[in-house]
Amino acid sequence: MTIAIVTDSTSDLSAQRRAELQVEAVPLYVLFKGQTFRDGLDMTTQDLFQGVAQGAPLPSTSQPSPADFQVVYQRLLETHQQIISLHLSAGVSGTFNSAAQAARLMAPAQVHVVDSQLVSGGLGMMVEEACRLRDAGASVPDILQAVDHIRRDYLLLFSVGGLEYLHKNGRIGGAQAFLGSILNVRPVLALRGGKVDAYARVRGAKKAARVMVEALAAYATSPINLGMIEANGEAAAEELAQAIEQAQIPVVRRQLFQIGPVVASHAGPGAYGFFAYKALE
Repeated sequence: MTIAIVTDSTSDLSAQRRAELQVEAVPLYVLFKGQTFRDGLDMTTQDLFQGVAQGAPLPSTSQPSPADFQVVYQRLLETHQQIISLHLSAGVSGTFNSAAQAARLMAPAQVHVVDSQLVSGGLGMMVEEACRLRDAGASVPDILQAVDHIRRDYLLLFSVGGLEYLHKNGRIGGAQAFLGSILNVRPVLALRGGKVDAYARVRGAKKAARVMVEALAAYATSPINLGMIEANGEAAAEELAQAIEQAQIPVVRRQLFQIGPVVASHAGPGAYGFFAYKALE
């Protein structure tokens, strides 16, 4: 059985990596300076941050339409028997609902749409795992079972330079408690149940990294796969990666994800963190 894998641009897989994996990514949209840009295609994260630094209002984002997904599904069903479509958490975006609507209208028995409850490197690593299993000859039920394993047991922690991006775009969730914090307090946030939540409030990037490493060490009771996530080459992200390595946490596979414009529109500059899940092997 031939299986196609579809995701969306918030998986933050590079164009080169998507080509290697043979994955389709439907883009979300960034509304910025009076124009609409396709995520990862028409602008870069650096373009976005520079524009805001120069005085442009904070960007907003929008989901793909069901028609956007229908175009991709129709094309893939000409050469594949089944599609597994893995998407950004429904807790922060309507992207999953658009994909699910497209599947219902077209071929509900052939298109399996999954709410990953994740974003960025978390979604990207879920896609990577699905592709690895597909290429090994796994069935659709086996792939969906593995995806569900990741969704039920993971750790995603990140820190941001400030909360204004999350607050303005309405994605702040439980991190609302950190608004109005005193100067130099660095929030550590988690993604839980598909939504952003508060995890810890510390002074400075070094303490934030220490909190995240301690949490990862406690989580890694068995070997893990690890995705490092950063906004724009942040030095703090490299320091976090080094601290994880020094902690001798058992990592099977490690990847780096640069967040794209849509995720950056909510996380803002200075965002970095990681996604981890127990290795399935």
